Amino acid sequence: MIIRTLRGLKGFNAAFSPDGRTVAYACWGALVRLCDVATGRELTTFVGHTRDVSGIGFCPDGKTLATSADDGTVRLWHVTTGRELMRFHFPTMDPKVQRLAFSTEARALLHEAKEYGAPSSTRVYYAPSFAEIAVAEEKDYRPLALDAETWLAVGEALAKRNRFDEAADAFREVMNRSANQPNLEELHASALRHLTNVLGQPQATPSEVKNPK
Repeated sequence: MIIRTLRGLKGFNAAFSPDGRTVAYACWGALVRLCDVATGRELTTFVGHTRDVSGIGFCPDGKTLATSADDGTVRLWHVTTGRELMRFHFPTMDPKVQRLAFSTEARALLHEAKEYGAPSSTRVYYAPSFAEIAVAEEKDYRPLALDAETWLAVGEALAKRNRFDEAADAFREVMNRSANQPNLEELHASALRHLTNVLGQPQATPSEVKNPK
């Protein structure tokens, strides 16, 4: 029994969301559509690739979608808004097979590309946390940053957007969470370096950075 027909589906490049309620699929024109399985209603169209999409995968919580295409890019999208969050480039052009898979904790994305008659090329990319996505969308990221590692990534994302005061607060949060924890010494040192940079004090001592005037 057929329960739904997908409009414009090209090949068999599709993926169900983790909860099974939606399906993302590649269409003609280098587009990816997200549809409600029960109703068939189109929810979002992901626009950005310039050649055929041949790999699709959902983040474990269903909030982020990864796609790869013959244009040599892997892209991460915010499922609800359709906004492109991040883009990676890979050298293999015209791959015949592409596969995508997120790690269980959603912090890494594996991409495999293979051309006929050639060995496969496998890469692992960093995937942004929900807090970093919130920074990119100018939303409240604080409730989403639950550990020192995420706060460090948030600080870096804020600094890239010239939000230096917020970035400094994020790096201080890292230092507070990693203080007196031997297993987080490297993270603590990295936050200290970043904080020094955003405060514009390249010669500052650790005590000066922790207690800026």
